[in-house]
Amino acid sequence: DLRNDLGIFNIDENFDRTSSFRFNKIENFNYFEPELIFDGSNFIFFDDKGNIIKFDDKFSIIWKKNFYSKQEKKMKPLLNLANNDKFLLVFDNLSKFYAINLVTGDLVWERKNLNPINSQIKIFGDRVYMIDFNNILRCYSLIDGKEIWQFKSENTFLKSKKRNSLLIEENTIYFNNSLGDIIAVDAKEGSLKWQIPTQSSSIYENAFSLVTSDLVAKNKSLIFSNNRNEFYSINSMNGLLNWKQEINSNVRPIFYNEFIFTISNEGFFFVIDSKSGNLIRITDVFSVFKEKTRKKINPI
Repeated sequence: DLRNDLGIFNIDENFDRTSSFRFNKIENFNYFEPELIFDGSNFIFFDDKGNIIKFDDKFSIIWKKNFYSKQEKKMKPLLNLANNDKFLLVFDNLSKFYAINLVTGDLVWERKNLNPINSQIKIFGDRVYMIDFNNILRCYSLIDGKEIWQFKSENTFLKSKKRNSLLIEENTIYFNNSLGDIIAVDAKEGSLKWQIPTQSSSIYENAFSLVTSDLVAKNKSLIFSNNRNEFYSINSMNGLLNWKQEINSNVRPIFYNEFIFTISNEGFFFVIDSKSGNLIRITDVFSVFKEKTRKKINPI
């Protein structure tokens, strides 16, 4: 999970529903990109009132907690969750973040930030990393929530429609900001290792339209793509370009052996040689849909 490298898994083909749990619709759900959090066979999610609920695999509630005032509940907080084997970390769009005991659901500590989160959350050792809406990478202590250091990248008034991505490999944090820059920072000290732009200066006028996929790391390479027909492979040691392809996608790509798999926003499935960047195969997986229907479908 630290490298965003999902890989490939064999799955049970039986998708029959065995149970369900109904809660109120969460507004702006797609924009915030919250994820299910798993703890063995149990999983955790939230509702539109900020209730955090831990379920077992039969949808029975193990615990249900809420740490918001009446006024905060009316604001319908959106939560971003991350966990290790002891703590559940919660960052919201109200600039509050806190740690919960994963077993009991009890509050461990609570803090406030100047800006809400706009990224993935990564837990690495006894530290927590996130990026806020001002493109500031922040490092917090997992023990008490105090900020250890921060790294400021270039900020824009207009924000991207996609949350920023970050990953950790070999004590280095790699992340993208809303301008399309890719930045490598020392995970311990917060010092800059390298930074490269992927977009021209014109991005300042339309940064909100740039949608970049999550970064993925493997074999000393970073791969990612965007909705401007650009797929990159970058050397993670120095930021130099390995290769670049014309693929229009903001879906997280996948490494598997010497291959890279991705799907374009138009529904074309690509198989790419990870070393050379050569296209091995392209399959139109949306061909089963009529043209009118096809235009309404987006891959995730």
